[in-house]
Amino acid sequence: MGTNYADKSVDSFPQYPKGEYAFFSYIETNFRSSNSMRYQLWSSQQSVLISFLVDSLGSMSDVQFRNCESALMEAEFRRVLKAMPLWKPASKDGASVNFRMHVPYGCVVDEFGMRYVPENSPSASTVSKVRKKNPFIKWTMITAAVAVPIFAILKFK
Repeated sequence: MGTNYADKSVDSFPQYPKGEYAFFSYIETNFRSSNSMRYQLWSSQQSVLISFLVDSLGSMSDVQFRNCESALMEAEFRRVLKAMPLWKPASKDGASVNFRMHVPYGCVVDEFGMRYVPENSPSASTVSKVRKKNPFIKWTMITAAVAVPIFAILKFK
């Protein structure tokens, strides 16, 4: 799914319990977007690079973010990652070792909250292009959703 490893000289890489898909699912399920965050990031695709250290005991520490456009989003990512279960640590020569990972995380914030969107997904690029062309797309969609039913009622009475 696009995880980059900082040091390839280990025998086995750190693993999240139940795999990479479960890692992304855990973040999406436990991420709570506030109304302020939804307003700031409405329908825009975010591509955040999450960098963290998995220590020899499987704990996650030294979490860093790149390309995170919202302090609210970064704080929520930190909360979710802090509560995450232990990882299976990386090993080298039969011993557990510390290991830095870099995970790209693409998401869209909308009325339902935050959804994981793989970076190479066609829907991710479409949302991003539409948002860049018209930053007021949310108001257009809301107005259209309200205006059409009102027009239909007035016209056919």
